[in-house]
Amino acid sequence: MAGTAAGHGFAEDINAQADVVGDEVAEGYYRAARLYNSGAIDESGDLGKGGATHCYASDLANRLVGWTDAAHGCTLDDDDS
Repeated sequence: MAGTAAGHGFAEDINAQADVVGDEVAEGYYRAARLYNSGAIDESGDLGKGGATHCYASDLANRLVGWTDAAHGCTLDDDDS
């Protein structure tokens, strides 16, 4: 998760989100999970758009911010084809 010479890692993605103006701390974890999973965030900033395993990214960020016991309710991947 720290990254390699060939690409970024999750830790690097989290650190990079500290520079995003206006983001709350928790938002940085969601943005970093999305970057780690797919390599990009849609230009609109909507984390549900673009190619990714959206529920994976959401579940990963939920665990990092301490939300571990809730039922999985992500439906972001339901409409993907």
